[in-house]
Amino acid sequence: MIFNKIVIYKVTTNNSLNLSFKSVKRFINFISNAGIETEVENFSQIHTSLSTEIIEQIYVQFPPESYPKILDVGCGSGVALEIYKAKGYAPTGITINAEEYKICEEKGFNVFLMDQSFLDFEDENFNIIWARHVIEHSMMPYYTLIEFKRVLKTDGMLYIEVPAPDTIFNHQNNPFHFSTLTKSAWTSLIKRAGFNIIDILEIPLVSTETDGEDFYWAFLCAKKT
Repeated sequence: MIFNKIVIYKVTTNNSLNLSFKSVKRFINFISNAGIETEVENFSQIHTSLSTEIIEQIYVQFPPESYPKILDVGCGSGVALEIYKAKGYAPTGITINAEEYKICEEKGFNVFLMDQSFLDFEDENFNIIWARHVIEHSMMPYYTLIEFKRVLKTDGMLYIEVPAPDTIFNHQNNPFHFSTLTKSAWTSLIKRAGFNIIDILEIPLVSTETDGEDFYWAFLCAKKT
């Protein structure tokens, strides 16, 4: 016989989950090191043009007079920060990359070295959250979305853009992508996090820079009240 005895384990349960200091410290170190591993955003004409076009539409629907405070999550080298500032908004950027932080700071932007899942901002602080090609980098996207909701004002707007999996570029194999989900999975996760999806934009992208075809989804979301 493979098993000649049954071992019964006594499981003790309680009403709270207590994490040890060592466990929390390991996790903090893990997140901190992720910032060192990421690459600095390089200039891309096609991505800059796409961001400019979408921000122009946001400007029409959500003008800076009513929606002044922008949080650019994963601000890179400051491409969107520059566009938003030129439009009259008051943008704030966050990045986990120390070199990108330095670049944006030298450009005069309001920028913080901060992880998207651990936002060190007060509740209901921003009118618009711009999260373009960042949440796929989150190791726990549901929690990240909950943080977005927390710092977004009651009438605020969230813009999320993500790459589709299994395109010619195989974004799911990118070493910095941890959450390259399907359209239906993102839709479900966004709704469960407490957002109403106003619109979903499908973005087929033919890149002359990489000589290939790509595909993105964009979600325009309102915070549920």
